[in-house]
Amino acid sequence: MKILLLLGYLITLINYVYGQCNLQPSSGPEPVPSIPSKFQVRVEVNTEGDLKMSEMRYYYDYDQRKAAIETRQNNMNTRLIFNYQTDEIYELTNKIEILTDPLHWPPDGRPEFPTTCNTYKLTNSSLLNYYFGFSQVDNLLLPGPAAQVFGFNPITYAGESDVRGIPCEIYRSCGYDPAENSNFTINHFFSKTGFNMAGADRIFNRIPLRAVYEKTITQSGGQTTKQFTYFDYHDFKIFVERPEVFQTPSGVFCQDRKATKPAPPIMLAFGFSQEITSNSEIQYVKDFYTFANFSRYEIRNPRKEESTFYTLDPVLYISELTIGIQYGINQRHGNCSVRGIKSDSLYSPKLNTSYNSLLAFLAQIQSTQTFLSYDSEFIYTGKRESNGISADRFITQKNSGIYEYTFSNENILILNDFETEKNVPISLYIDNPNNNFNSHSSFYNFETLPPTNLLSLFDISSCFDLNTTIEFDIIFPYRAIVTADDVASVKELEIVAYSILTSLTNEAALRFKTPRSSISTDGNLYIRTAIFPLPPPITFFTLIEKKLLLVPSINTYPNVATPNDCARYCINNPKCLSFDYSTGKVCHLNNRTVTDGTPSTSTYYEHYTRNVPEQRTYLDSLELFNLVNNLVLDGKVIIDVPTKDENNQLVLKELKAKEVIERRDRFDRFGTTNLLSKYKLIQPKTKFLTSQEIELSGITIDDCAKACNEQVGFDCNTFDYCFPTGDCRLRKFTQSENASQYAVDLNCDVYEKDALSHYDRFRGKVSVNPKDLKYVKINDPTECAKKCDKESKINCKSFNFCPLTSACFLSASHFTDSSSILSENSTCDHYSRKFLSDFSYIGESEIKAIGEFVLNDANLEACSAFCVNADGINCKSFDYCKSSRTCIINSGNINVIPNPNVLTEKCGHYRREYFYQTNQYFNSKRIESGNKGWLIGLSIAFGCIVKWDEPKDFGVN
Repeated sequence: MKILLLLGYLITLINYVYGQCNLQPSSGPEPVPSIPSKFQVRVEVNTEGDLKMSEMRYYYDYDQRKAAIETRQNNMNTRLIFNYQTDEIYELTNKIEILTDPLHWPPDGRPEFPTTCNTYKLTNSSLLNYYFGFSQVDNLLLPGPAAQVFGFNPITYAGESDVRGIPCEIYRSCGYDPAENSNFTINHFFSKTGFNMAGADRIFNRIPLRAVYEKTITQSGGQTTKQFTYFDYHDFKIFVERPEVFQTPSGVFCQDRKATKPAPPIMLAFGFSQEITSNSEIQYVKDFYTFANFSRYEIRNPRKEESTFYTLDPVLYISELTIGIQYGINQRHGNCSVRGIKSDSLYSPKLNTSYNSLLAFLAQIQSTQTFLSYDSEFIYTGKRESNGISADRFITQKNSGIYEYTFSNENILILNDFETEKNVPISLYIDNPNNNFNSHSSFYNFETLPPTNLLSLFDISSCFDLNTTIEFDIIFPYRAIVTADDVASVKELEIVAYSILTSLTNEAALRFKTPRSSISTDGNLYIRTAIFPLPPPITFFTLIEKKLLLVPSINTYPNVATPNDCARYCINNPKCLSFDYSTGKVCHLNNRTVTDGTPSTSTYYEHYTRNVPEQRTYLDSLELFNLVNNLVLDGKVIIDVPTKDENNQLVLKELKAKEVIERRDRFDRFGTTNLLSKYKLIQPKTKFLTSQEIELSGITIDDCAKACNEQVGFDCNTFDYCFPTGDCRLRKFTQSENASQYAVDLNCDVYEKDALSHYDRFRGKVSVNPKDLKYVKINDPTECAKKCDKESKINCKSFNFCPLTSACFLSASHFTDSSSILSENSTCDHYSRKFLSDFSYIGESEIKAIGEFVLNDANLEACSAFCVNADGINCKSFDYCKSSRTCIINSGNINVIPNPNVLTEKCGHYRREYFYQTNQYFNSKRIESGNKGWLIGLSIAFGCIVKWDEPKDFGVN
C-alpha cells in the first residue's frame, strides 16, 4: 500500500507543481510518445535504500470507464477496482499462504486465498482516487486520461539510453515539493522510434519501459540528499487480457457495496435438477419440485444406518412444509418411512446448539425460498459466463457464509420441453471459511411452470396400506349445464380438484391422493381420490435431548407407554405446542416451546417441540371423509367450467358436486396413455354379459385400448376391462345399440370409442354446402360424428353441429378441399375428418420412392388421407419423404419391382393404428376401375400429383 500511496502522491505533485518546473522545454524526435486509451502493464517498483521490491499491474480502459490496479507487497495481494458507474472503489486484500505465480487467479474467477473487500467512495478526497483520477461531465463520472496514470507530462527531451538492452528515448519533467522541501525529476524511458517492440502496433509503436523518480531532499541543516525510485514496465499491451479483472472475484463480498440491479425473483412453484460439489463429495439432486406447501426431490444419501432415509439406493423425499413432515420412499425396493423434517435434511437449515434459533428453523421450513438459500438481499456484481451461459452474478453474506448466485441474463432464453424461461438460476457458490466448507451447485432444467404430471410427482401411496386409505368418487353432473368438451377443456382439472379439497377442509395437502378424472357419457364428471391416514404422532415433533421445559403443564398423564402415545395426546389438544416425556413414563403437555420457555438440562426427561408452532388439531381419516361428504351435501364443492353462451361469449358455469360414493375397488381405474383417450367410460361397474368376439387377459387397461384400436378383422368400438384380473374383451357393437348385453360387476368398466377422436374441431365455423345431409334432434357432436362415420348416402368427410337447434349437417367436402370454405357462425361448430390421427409415427430410414402408389408434391395430411380412403388396397401404412414431399403407399398384397435407377432418401414410416369402418358409402359404391377415379379426385382436392402404371410396371415412378 505504501507504493500505491507513493504513486498517488507522485501524480498529485505532478498536477500541483507542473508549472513550477524550471526545465527548459525542448523537443525530441517526432512524434512525441503517447499512451493508448486501453492497456495493461506489469510494473516493478524499487526504491533505493528500502531493500525491498513491490509489484503492480495496471488495467485501464477509458472508453469502457474501467480501471484496476493489482499489487503484491510483503506477501500480500491487493487489488483496487474503480467502478466509475457507481462512484465506488473496491479494495480487495488477501494474504498469500503458498508461493505461487504472481497474481494468479483460478479459472472460475474465485481467489486462491481468503479475500476481504472494503468499499470506498471514488469521488471522496482520498489518495485512492488519484491512481487513475476522474472527471465529471454532467452526472457521468470518467477516469482520468491515460497519460496521468504514468505521470507523463513531458517538458524536455533528455536524449537516448538503454533499458534492459532496448534502445530508448528519454523525456523529462520536474518540480518542487514544498511538503518535503524537495525538488524532484521524472525521467520517462520510451522505446526508440524504429525499434519494433513485441507489444507495439502501427499507432502506438513506442512503448514505456521505465520511469525514474529522482527526489532531492534539503535537510534542516542545509545538506541535500538524493533518493531514486524506479518504475520498470514489463509486458505492456494495448488491450486487457482478462476483462474480469474489472469485476470483484467470484465469492468475494464487499461491505457497503451499492445494490445497482435487483436480483431476479424465484417463483414459489418451481422445479429443477442440481449437481452439488462440496469438499468431500458430489451429490446429484434429481427432479426437485415445489408446489403449494410441499416439496420433493430424489437423491442418494448414504450417511447413516437408517434403512430408508440413508441408503445407497435412490430415495424420493416428499416434504409437507405446513406440518414439517417428510416421507422417504426407497426407489429401488419401494419401502417408505415417515419422519419430521430433520436438521440434516437437504435444503433445510442446520440446527445449532442455541435453542433460541429453533424458531428461525421452524419458520424457514415453511418457506420454499429457503430451499435455495434465497431468503436475503443479493447484490449485483457483474456479468460472467457460468456453465457456458452468459450470466448475471449476485452475492450476499450470511452467518452461515457467503452465497453467490448466477442467473441467465435477460437476453438468454432457456428452453425446457415446451416452455421458455428467462433469468433462471445457473449456479450457486457457498463458502463458509469458519467451518472450512464450500460447495458449488449447478442447476439444470429449471422451470417455473408445473409439469403436466405435477401431482403424481408427490404420490405417497406406497407409504400406506390400501386397507388404511378411504377411496371415493365425487360426482359432478354436467349434462344440460355444459358439454363434455367444455369439461375436458378445464386446464389442470386434477389440480383444481386437489386445491378445492385442501382449501375447503383446511387439511394438510398430502392427506389426499392425487385425483383422477373421468368424463362419462352418462352426464357425470367423476373425480376419484383417497384419504391417507395421519402420520405417526411423534413425527409432528422435533426432539431436544435431555431437556425439560420449566413451565406449568396444561395436562399431565401418568403411565404413558411411549413418546408416540404422549405425542398423540398433544396433537389432539388444540393448546399443546410441546411435551416433556420422562423415563418414568410421565407425559407433560405444554402450551409453550423452547423459544418462549426456559429449558433446563435433565437426565430424566426428553423435550419434544412441534415442528410447526401452531395450536391446531388434525382429523382422522373417517372424520375427514365425513367432512368432505358434508361439504358436498351443503353444495360447497364447486368446479367452474368455461363455456360459450348463445352470443358466443365465454362464460363460467358452476358444476356442483351431487354426491360422494366410497369405492372399495382399485384406484387405477383410469388409463394414462393417449391410446385410452380415444375412449369414453360409459358404464362404470359393468361388463359384457356374454363372450362373442376377442378375449384377452393379464394386460393393462391401456393395452386393452391398444388392442381395440389395432383390430383389422372387425370394427372394434367397445371393450370391457376388469381390473383385478386384467381381463379385456373387445366388441363390435356399442352400448346404445345393445343396452341389454351388460351385467353388473364392481370390478369392471365398459369403454366406448369416442367418434369425435378422429375429427378436428373448428369453433364458431361452418362449411356451407346445399348438398349436405341434415339430421335433427341430435344430442351432441359425438352422435353427429357417428352418423358421419356410418353414412351410406355420401362419402362423409366432415359435419357441422349446431347445439342450439340440435341439428347435424353431414358433408362430402373436407376443409382441405379447394371448394370448401369455412365461414363464421356463432352458434355452430365445424368438424373435419382427421386422417393423420389414425397413424403412429414409427421412425425414419433410407428407402427408395417405389410403391403401388407414389404421390408427388403431397403434404403429410394428404398422404394419410390417401391411405385411409384407399378402399381397394387395404392400406395399413405409408412412408412420407419430407425433403421431396413424396408419399409412398403399399398394401403388401402386390409385389413391387425394384428399380436401381431410383435414388434413396430419408422417409418417415407411419403405421395405421385405428381402423374405423367409416363411410358405408364405400361399401355400396364400389368402383369397377379400382381407385383411379378416386385418386384423381383426391389429387385435385389436395393439390398433389399421382403417378401409377399397370401392375407389371409398379415401382417405376
